[in-house]
Amino acid sequence: MSVRLVPIPEDVIAILESLRWPVETWERFNTFEDFDMFGRPPARDLEQVATGTQVMLDRYDASYQPLLEALGAERMTNAIVYPAGSIMGWHTNSDNPGVRRYYTWSEEGGAVFRYIDPETGERHDSIDPPGWVCREFTVTRDPLFWHTVWTPVERWAFGVMMARDER
Repeated sequence: MSVRLVPIPEDVIAILESLRWPVETWERFNTFEDFDMFGRPPARDLEQVATGTQVMLDRYDASYQPLLEALGAERMTNAIVYPAGSIMGWHTNSDNPGVRRYYTWSEEGGAVFRYIDPETGERHDSIDPPGWVCREFTVTRDPLFWHTVWTPVERWAFGVMMARDER
């Protein structure tokens, strides 16, 4: 099993850029007006993040629909902002098998997507370049696809399920 880099069409980059709002809008709440203008509550209750280092965005938000349509994807699997120096611990997503794509962005690059090839047991590090990158891989129940992320810089990640795979 491998992780492959997928070219991102310009129209998809434009949609992704519209989903990445300025950090200042969520880091600073100096006045009540700032707080009041932040927006509405999520459409659904959000899951807790075990490591506590990421900011989970509402993956059910309707603003993701143009991205799903442009990609022909079934649904969002996650939307995350990683503050500098944060991680997503080792996991398999085996409860939700299928072909996944993760569209990530950081200004400087340098984040590490680490995974264990389930066929060879070899560990691989895929380093983010600056700007947008897309990785595609298949999550199965057997064999397990273990992966983790570490980033030294702020990093945005949008995950989509391209197709379900019940293996």
